[in-house]
Amino acid sequence: MILEETIVAISTPIGEGAIAIVRISGPRAIALADKLFLGKVSLSAVPSHSLHHGKIVNPKTGALIDEVLVSVMKAPNTYTAEDMVEINCHGSILITRNILELVLDIGARLATPGEFTRRAFLNGRIDLAEAEAVIDVIRSKADLSLKVALDQLKGDLSGNFAEIRRNIIQALSVVEAGLDFSDQVSDIDACDEVLQPLKKAEKIITRLLCGSRIGQQLREGFVVVIVGRTNVGKSSLFNALLQTNRAIVTDIPGTTRDSISEQIELAGIPVRLVDTAGFHASSGIVEKEGIKRTRQQIESADLLLLMLDGSDALRKEDRCLLRETEKHSRLLVINKIDLPNLLDIGRLRGLPVPQKKIRTSAKRGDGIGDLAKIIRETMLNGQGPDVSEPIVTRVRHQQALKTTLRDIRRARRKVKRGGEEELLAVDLQEALSTLGQITGETCNEEILEHIFSQFCVGK
Repeated sequence: MILEETIVAISTPIGEGAIAIVRISGPRAIALADKLFLGKVSLSAVPSHSLHHGKIVNPKTGALIDEVLVSVMKAPNTYTAEDMVEINCHGSILITRNILELVLDIGARLATPGEFTRRAFLNGRIDLAEAEAVIDVIRSKADLSLKVALDQLKGDLSGNFAEIRRNIIQALSVVEAGLDFSDQVSDIDACDEVLQPLKKAEKIITRLLCGSRIGQQLREGFVVVIVGRTNVGKSSLFNALLQTNRAIVTDIPGTTRDSISEQIELAGIPVRLVDTAGFHASSGIVEKEGIKRTRQQIESADLLLLMLDGSDALRKEDRCLLRETEKHSRLLVINKIDLPNLLDIGRLRGLPVPQKKIRTSAKRGDGIGDLAKIIRETMLNGQGPDVSEPIVTRVRHQQALKTTLRDIRRARRKVKRGGEEELLAVDLQEALSTLGQITGETCNEEILEHIFSQFCVGK
């Protein structure tokens, strides 16, 4: 499928830089670029996937716009599977905008967000799951997240979806043959021929769903919340893990009155790190609101870093916080080891203390590297996901797989009972339809609009 309109957009971030790229795609891409390009040869005559030096000029006035390098790529072996041209110009906002306006003036249309990738999908070069992986690659915040996204982009996850689909189709073909030729098909043979491919499909789906929770967190980031009473060094630890002075740090208790967060890479995994207001008895409206927000952050956390002050005795607020957070995943951080130790560990007996403990000096940086490693191990259950296998990272995929699995299991029960071939066929057709929503075979326009609206204009 080749779309009729030729589209154009700036593909590089807006702002000053060494190079900027204006991308054109569609049936007239090369012809339109040729109207603006002044070089040794006509772009219409050059081979595909070739690079040409020249100038972009205003076709009406002959005014020089910029000295450029132009990439010419001919269908179908391009990103969109259409003819494409990329004009590499100097990274000036003015120059880039002028080239874009010239291409629009001579007949192109401004691309909508994600339209280049959407055309790649509509033209059959990638499926919808691979298209979603494009945005995940762009937004990856950690090495492990990037690897998972790149594997999805090259089709590893889609290969599993295709295998599930083949098995369902194999089972459905036997069922439909039994409906059409019931006098020629043995019930015993047909039963086994339906059950075996469905068992294979169920096995693949179950494996994908087992890793989907961590997969989702790898894409969105693990939420790690720092909690403790006032002046235990929460903001200092926050800054130490960020390796920058993001939070204000003073010796005055209660300096942090609201939660602040940053997305970072920590020991190779994406983490949304949250610094919170300290727990303390207060009658002030602002302090009470800060503590209320701290409790909200605790409820949304994947891991709590529960901090105690190693240079001070255990206080009532510490005990209350240990009890209040007992049911949450926690790591005990005893801070300020650069100061004389006044914390009596014996006082912790009888309290719900986290099993994992670490001593740190957020001020000097002692123990911060080890803390990052423990956070990674805790979030990845000690070993981490098997990234050699495809991982489901999106809730949309997870929900569709759960529905597909439900239909497959319902179909298997009907096979064992027997005599429900027509209803069995309906279950398998529904399973195929739901699975097709992941890869785009049965996806509606509303879902497509939602997915591609998340892209930038030039992608």
